[in-house]
Amino acid sequence: RMATELLKLLAERGHDPSVQTIIPFGGAGPTHALKLADEAGLVGVLVPAAAATYCAYGAAVSELRRDWIRTIGNQYHRDPDAAIWGGWTDLGKQAAEWLDAENVPMLDYRYVHAADMQYSGQSHYMTIDVPTSVRESEDFSGVAEALHNSHEVLYGFRESDNSVEVVSIRLSIIGRLTENTNVPDTVNKEKPSIVAIRPVFHAGE
Repeated sequence: RMATELLKLLAERGHDPSVQTIIPFGGAGPTHALKLADEAGLVGVLVPAAAATYCAYGAAVSELRRDWIRTIGNQYHRDPDAAIWGGWTDLGKQAAEWLDAENVPMLDYRYVHAADMQYSGQSHYMTIDVPTSVRESEDFSGVAEALHNSHEVLYGFRESDNSVEVVSIRLSIIGRLTENTNVPDTVNKEKPSIVAIRPVFHAGE
């Protein structure tokens, strides 16, 4: 089951399983990783030194993120400028109010603007980051080009002659909470001693 889901995820992102290395974490992750890598045809497994506490440490030093999303719907066809550029302005005001209300002690933060887009007739969309220069110039051709580029990278082709539809717009605040994000060195430098030896059965052998 895990191997099937992993292969689906890799296929969706256009990655070749045979050149991928899996990094397991948590208390049980490394115990499943070898079998998972074998079934999925991955090249190897890389277990972090502090795998059991990797999640907790990551939560402690990771960036803070808060997301806002607005579904555009029919407004996109009635007034695309108001739906997209005006919508991002409104989301920016909501984000500023949240920052004032929460008063989170961040070292610094940044805004990320994105849009859920698809080609006309598609049943699924892609979430694409929109460059600051495109947003500030309010140039929809730049928004469409962002979809064309991402679609080509992921699927190997673009549909430049097809119309682009914006389903939703997004705004995220990403803030840095700490200076030190390096994982502590917990590797035991001493050469381990053999305590016991017992047979191991793997792949029927």
